[in-house]
Amino acid sequence: MKSTIAITGATNTAGKLLSEQLAAKGFSLLLLSADTDALQAWNSGLQEKFPLVNIDSMQCSYNASWEADILVLNETREHVLEIASHVKEVVTRKPVIVLQAGEQPIPVQEVAAALPHCNIKEATKENIVPMIEALYQ
Repeated sequence: MKSTIAITGATNTAGKLLSEQLAAKGFSLLLLSADTDALQAWNSGLQEKFPLVNIDSMQCSYNASWEADILVLNETREHVLEIASHVKEVVTRKPVIVLQAGEQPIPVQEVAAALPHCNIKEATKENIVPMIEALYQ
């Protein structure tokens, strides 16, 4: 059984690319975005393209992080740290991947300090899918 992956920032360019790549590989997805209209549209498009894959959209990072096996933080530094403080109780011992897709790198040590009981990893758009696949083979 494939893992469930929560992706924050699912409607930005990196989030769309990642969610499409993971859906193509059969991973269940929980998509998160502050832009609810774009999120609904993207979710519908993915479900149409990958009808056999479980794809859901959520507004609450806490609930999505609780349900997911892996959390991908694909946001600005401020949002990543805000989400980390919000979900720290439910991501204990789970892999949390910081996707370095923006212009300003996110200091992974800050995320690790906010989520001390998690397996924090850093990824780029190029290596994140193989990293996720390696976590659950």
